[in-house]
Amino acid sequence: MDHTMNFSYSETNKLSPESFTEHTESLRQYQAYLTSLTEILDTQAPETSITLPLNRNYVSTIKDFAKKHNSPRLGAIVVVGIGGSNLGTWALYNSLAQIKRPIIFAETTDPSSIIDIVSELEHIYAHNQHVTLIVVSKSGQTTETIANYGVLIQALKDYDKDWQNHIIAITDEYSKLFDYANKYSFDVLTIPQHVGGRYSVFSAVGLFPLLLAGASIDDLLDGAEEAVMDNVSSDLKKNTSLASAASIYGNYLNGKTIHNTFIFDSSLYVFGKWYRQLVAESLGKDGKGITPITSVGSTDLHSVAQLYFAGPHDKFTTFITVKNTLYDAQVSNNVNLDDLVPHIAGKRLSEIMNAIYKGVTVSYKKNDLPFVEIQLESLNEYACGYLLQTKMIETMYLAKLMNVNAFNQPNVEEYKIETNAILKGS
Repeated sequence: MDHTMNFSYSETNKLSPESFTEHTESLRQYQAYLTSLTEILDTQAPETSITLPLNRNYVSTIKDFAKKHNSPRLGAIVVVGIGGSNLGTWALYNSLAQIKRPIIFAETTDPSSIIDIVSELEHIYAHNQHVTLIVVSKSGQTTETIANYGVLIQALKDYDKDWQNHIIAITDEYSKLFDYANKYSFDVLTIPQHVGGRYSVFSAVGLFPLLLAGASIDDLLDGAEEAVMDNVSSDLKKNTSLASAASIYGNYLNGKTIHNTFIFDSSLYVFGKWYRQLVAESLGKDGKGITPITSVGSTDLHSVAQLYFAGPHDKFTTFITVKNTLYDAQVSNNVNLDDLVPHIAGKRLSEIMNAIYKGVTVSYKKNDLPFVEIQLESLNEYACGYLLQTKMIETMYLAKLMNVNAFNQPNVEEYKIETNAILKGS
């Protein structure tokens, strides 16, 4: 872990050693339980997602499907899904700049968004390429996903005489989408039964489109596997998930009911959206909940920093930085910039960004604002796999501390029921 992700918390989380220890010790039984799941590779527990990186029998099937759907004429992958069916994939795709083939994400049923995608498909086919359309829905009955599929499938039919071979469904075995795909001879990959959507990124949900786009899913899973082993460990020096959960929960009890993930690398912005769903849907129950928000440095220092520093102190912050960026640029020495802003001429943007970040953390300390820090060595598949797996296990620990079920989302069905009633009557 030392070469993948560093976590700093003890001097800045504003918890007394006694309070922090109380929370970590209360998780010891659950931590031991998670360890037992990894030892027997349990597939029936709600936490079974943590065994996906450890037991990779399913990966060969995903690789076989990717070989079948890979071709020199494949211009883009279209992932049709929403929430847990696409945010993890999107987060990883957005973080991995070296991925070779574009993935287009169709999530919202906002017409302007989908029309833009239809235009992209027209452009791809006009250049003698094709797309692979991946429909992802665990239940197989997600209104937004099936509606978008219904629009995009018509575009495929219009442009692609071989359209039927360029569709794949990822869903629960024997869901309505599973039956539908078999009926029309589409390829199907299944999601393990006890792996919920927001915990499914290391199943076919994330691995298949990312592999087809050119990512190394072996490195991704290697990072996730190391994260599992570290974060079920009884050693707090390794167990970032447990230490982070205790820090967030202790501050929640102290009135910090908003958790701000403050990202100082814009490539991780969609990761913030993924983590927001993970936390909100896992913890928001029984009148309890931690409100997750995402900020991006340095942009949001010019929009919400005033509120963070001088507004209500109801926020706990996790800063995320990346040590080694893939790209950098140097500020010119030749245009008299000292007349405008001193001390930046000749410096690299990474140096300036680091100075801004250090300035922010110094200001947080001066304003007595609690925070923890994550620094990733770089944004590669291994590190990103480690980060996402760490955050999923952290959320399980948080749910245990808050005494809520991390794996259901009963109230989400309310709007779906009302939506279907409205559509039925229209």
